[in-house]
Amino acid sequence: MDKQVSKVVTTEQVDALILSWSYDSPWPIAVTDGDLALLWCNKSAQAEIDEARSFALVEGSLTLGSDEDDSELRTFLQGCGDEDRLFSRKTSGKDEVLVRCRIISRNSDGYVAGLSFFRPSARPPLKHPSFKKLFGLTSAEERVLLLLLDGASADNIAAILTTSLATVRKHVSNIYGKLKVRSREALFARLRMYY
Repeated sequence: MDKQVSKVVTTEQVDALILSWSYDSPWPIAVTDGDLALLWCNKSAQAEIDEARSFALVEGSLTLGSDEDDSELRTFLQGCGDEDRLFSRKTSGKDEVLVRCRIISRNSDGYVAGLSFFRPSARPPLKHPSFKKLFGLTSAEERVLLLLLDGASADNIAAILTTSLATVRKHVSNIYGKLKVRSREALFARLRMYY
């Protein structure tokens, strides 16, 4: 950071700006404890919760709609660390829900986790629509990447693009190589700033 800037910008100001951006983000963001008790959420998450589109709020805790799904999410969260991991669940009668999870703090009493979640059918618009230019992707690779970001499986992508599964897998391999990732979870983490 520039020394002149650091004299006029305080940590509190940076924290306030980050909190403001998070609160106004089109991405639903929430903070929970290990029991999925809702500690904080932004406007987008509140709208999702109020309409029970991704999560619902029951007695102060987030729920995916079934004890089994909630238990699987809690177990998944226990295994998370300080890097993003992706939890995916198709709930009965609802769209698939993708949840990006990260442990914010952990102590002997438990942990606090940050969740960013969305339904692929309602993905917010991308901030930077040209992944082709940004990462040197081919047009076909960019189409595959956008479908991956929408939550499509390799089989679905092959059907949508009317191409073979082997071709889709080759494109996915090329995308991972160009973005220097090895999994879908790492791909979402790598691209989170762009959407």
